[in-house]
Amino acid sequence: MRQCGVPRKPPYFPPASDLPRAFRAVRVARQLTQGSFDTVSSMAHVSRIERGTSDPTFGKLEALAQVMNVHPVTVLALSYLKRPHPRDLQALFDRVSAEVEALGIEEFSGETLSPGVKPSGK
Repeated sequence: MRQCGVPRKPPYFPPASDLPRAFRAVRVARQLTQGSFDTVSSMAHVSRIERGTSDPTFGKLEALAQVMNVHPVTVLALSYLKRPHPRDLQALFDRVSAEVEALGIEEFSGETLSPGVKPSGK
């Protein structure tokens, strides 16, 4: 039974991204084999990422992106695009830019912040 005044948990919607497709597209565009990542990951793990049976950590994605000589955000952005058209990419970056601006974060600090509280200028 739901208690009064307790907000409901928002429904879960799986991400609209397709990281496996984006990762493979960048790898192929860079003319790399799955074995090209042997300094940072096994060929089996790269294969699982491309099949969508393994989700890389952000640290692993950074290492894989470095091998492909791209920024990790490039792979992530492509994963959220249905097609890599400049207009769609610009729309995605415009949205991200607006969201970052709306957050009002002026700097990062080691302190935990409450929602709506900006870091102090210590």
